Amino acid sequence: MRAVRLPGFAGLTGRELCPNRRLGTEMSDHAKFRGGVKGIFHTDELPGYSITQAEVDALRSAAYASEGDAVVIVADDVEKSRRALTAVVSGRTTSSTGYPSSAGSEPRRDHPVHAATSRSGTHVPRD
Repeated sequence: MRAVRLPGFAGLTGRELCPNRRLGTEMSDHAKFRGGVKGIFHTDELPGYSITQAEVDALRSAAYASEGDAVVIVADDVEKSRRALTAVVSGRTTSSTGYPSSAGSEPRRDHPVHAATSRSGTHVPRD
């Protein structure tokens, strides 16, 4: 099992971004795609899934997480877990805007780019 602390994200990973889409789901998709894992857990959904409050407290302590931090965990082999948590962290920098931060992550490619047209149907050039 591996974990990563997300400073200031307590309460946000369970927040709905749009209908039926939560930030934790977005993070999980990044972890699944780039890490090849089956999924992740985050502290906004714990205790649960047979994980007790005492185990959550121990996890938060081991990750040096404060009250305002979220912790994401993944249980898989070491390399898959490392890739998955790296994807969670890099995806965290793009989730709100779709563009990478100065952290050097890649831009999102899950939304195709379409050329815009005006109401008259003429092409509107891109900047």
